Amino acid sequence: MSNENLHVALKKKDDEYYTFLADVENECNHYTSLFKDKNIFLPCDDTSSAFWKYFYNHFNEFQLKSLTATSLNMPNGNYFYTSNGIDISHKSLIGNGDFQSQEVQEIIKIADIVVTNPPFSLFRKLIELLESYNKLYLLIGNENTLASTIIFPLIKDEKVHLGFNKIKTFMQPNGDIKTFGNISWFTNLPIEKEIEPLTLTKMYNPEINLEYDNFQAINVDRITDIPMDYYGVMGVPVSYMTKHNKEQFKILGLAAGNTKVNGLNFTVKYTPSKLDRGGCGVVKGIRKYSRVFIQRKDIK
Repeated sequence: MSNENLHVALKKKDDEYYTFLADVENECNHYTSLFKDKNIFLPCDDTSSAFWKYFYNHFNEFQLKSLTATSLNMPNGNYFYTSNGIDISHKSLIGNGDFQSQEVQEIIKIADIVVTNPPFSLFRKLIELLESYNKLYLLIGNENTLASTIIFPLIKDEKVHLGFNKIKTFMQPNGDIKTFGNISWFTNLPIEKEIEPLTLTKMYNPEINLEYDNFQAINVDRITDIPMDYYGVMGVPVSYMTKHNKEQFKILGLAAGNTKVNGLNFTVKYTPSKLDRGGCGVVKGIRKYSRVFIQRKDIK
């Protein structure tokens, strides 16, 4: 990541939000058995963050091996460390705390679990980096990234799943409170979360559930409109991913910009279209927003 991108992430008031301690507790409490004897790394935090407070206050209870945090700053980032839950060592980093810098990556290499709320614009970059090091993580991110070429394959292959909670409110650097409806936890920690199957009430209507011009599938504009009696391939809103029950439906692919060139349509039959901008579904010449291709598991 270039320094220019980092500068933008640090300066944009609509990109960086501080997490409330209650939200960290509500999610992290589901994973406490996994923290024992682990090196926990917080790559976008300092000792004032809710993440540091949570792990520092429970250091001995969770039997952590160590707790480390680095924070973004100009020109030098900060480094905090404790191995006993009492004494905290602090020093300035050589660089600005960019998690893609070599000095921060050296910390990532020895970490067991990475936990943080990164600036939203850097979320995909962080997951991509952690995946390259095969690290466990618990991160906060925008659900819009579910349609990205980085996140979607991980979700589809069940390597990453959404956490137990959504986060509604954050504090901005100026103290203002911002409310969201599409922010969730993303994790690859080995823990099961039960999702109830969708209750389907609508019937298939070919005049409403139109076929795509460029995919062998029907379009469904709302999750509540998924037909209960259709067994072919359907393109549904990306928000479906937050309600996915793997016993009810299988995920086949993604229709969004650049998904075709990145191979994310997978096995769904595709007919080239000049209107799809690299993979979006098109219905009667009108390009649709990102869609997830799903199919019933109990195919007749």
